[in-house]
Amino acid sequence: MEPFRFKIRYSDFSPALLAIDPELLRANPDMHKKAVAGYFQSRFAKLGGTVALQAGEDDIEVQWTPARLAGDKEVFQKALELLKEGAYDDAEPLLMALVARPECDPLVRMNYGMMLSDRSRLEEALAQLETAAEEMQDSADVWNALGVAYQRKGERSKALAALKRSNALDPDNPYTLKNLGSLLGKSDPHAAIEYFKRASELLPKDQQTLYFYGLSLYNAERYGEAVGVLRQAIEIAPHTETADSAMSLSTKIAHKNLKAAAGGKLRPDAVLYCREALRKFEGAPVEVTQAVTFEVAMLGRSGLDINNADKKYMLKSMPGEFSGLELVCYMYVGTRILAPDADPGIDLAQEYEVALELHRGGGGGTQ
Repeated sequence: MEPFRFKIRYSDFSPALLAIDPELLRANPDMHKKAVAGYFQSRFAKLGGTVALQAGEDDIEVQWTPARLAGDKEVFQKALELLKEGAYDDAEPLLMALVARPECDPLVRMNYGMMLSDRSRLEEALAQLETAAEEMQDSADVWNALGVAYQRKGERSKALAALKRSNALDPDNPYTLKNLGSLLGKSDPHAAIEYFKRASELLPKDQQTLYFYGLSLYNAERYGEAVGVLRQAIEIAPHTETADSAMSLSTKIAHKNLKAAAGGKLRPDAVLYCREALRKFEGAPVEVTQAVTFEVAMLGRSGLDINNADKKYMLKSMPGEFSGLELVCYMYVGTRILAPDADPGIDLAQEYEVALELHRGGGGGTQ
């Protein structure tokens, strides 16, 4: 089998790949050369086959005879498989080797740059992606990857230009649409909404896209639409960090709606429900309070309609039919009893204090 050869200058080798202080390596060139040689020896040996190294004054030549792979195309395919598995440490020497070859496929350079960007080695990533973009000027993917790297580096204007170029080349590239939406989310939520809306149509099961679409609607104060989109995001996978974020934002919107419905004043109906909850939980075993509070919290992940007085909800942990606001009040009171310092996720502090005074002053007793 033909050996796979490449040569790389020591000055082009990233010190981030060596578990040695870069300052120490700079002060000791021989140690630096040995460390680079050790990196290639261990990485390529792990991939199978035999490795031969020829260390020069300024560069090192690596000759790898793989056990099964043959040719640049096969090596690149193996690198892509490793990237897909998240095995970046194993993929990097292959990509580095391919980039160092005399004729480097710009697609290789783009994937290497994307990997470096994901690992926050942004100077290295931009060096690869900028070159790849020059060689593949009609590729929406490379301009998208370049835009992401610029955004991560904090170069917003460059990121926006690259992403808009990607979008012009392929208006229905969902990843470019997502990235444009994310970049514009706070500064121009109305523009972000349009990008996220189209991205969500192309990626209807992408929970993050839906969450950020809902967040943009929230930032644009389109709360009714935001709640619907956030509910869709939660339903995709209820037990994820993104679902938790969507639920928190839904609760914040519910709070805004709750106070708006009362003109920013105390809500008598919430006071009544908090008082009922205090009566229900007083003297009850802690397990009862825990069960009701937890069940309402879980039910709330899918959204509770707290501005509708209809009693359309039922619980396994407590008999009866309840309105959305009624259940939220039970959860609030339960949280205050079980964990007084915890954030219940909705501000009913005034209503709770009034209910507590009424409860202590003459409305006590258990149900």
